Amino acid sequence: MREVPSVEPVKDKLYEIAILDSHYDILRDRVNASLPNSEFELDYDPAQPTDADLQVLGNDERARKLRQQWFFQRAIRRYTFRDNPF
Repeated sequence: MREVPSVEPVKDKLYEIAILDSHYDILRDRVNASLPNSEFELDYDPAQPTDADLQVLGNDERARKLRQQWFFQRAIRRYTFRDNPF
């Protein structure tokens, strides 16, 4: 698990986990050992609106821009405060 540089909650009650492709099987096995009903989406695109986003926002372009903004905010928060949270 030391090889996981980032685990971030996202707005849709999921977690975004950044890993090398070569570590996927190990991570999946370890997570499934603790959380057996876990699902993994290898093609996750943080800028792609979900169905729930589209239902609430009703506009694909608006939803896409909002998803991009959320991703950018998570990245800034993660890498700005990673070593110095204060």
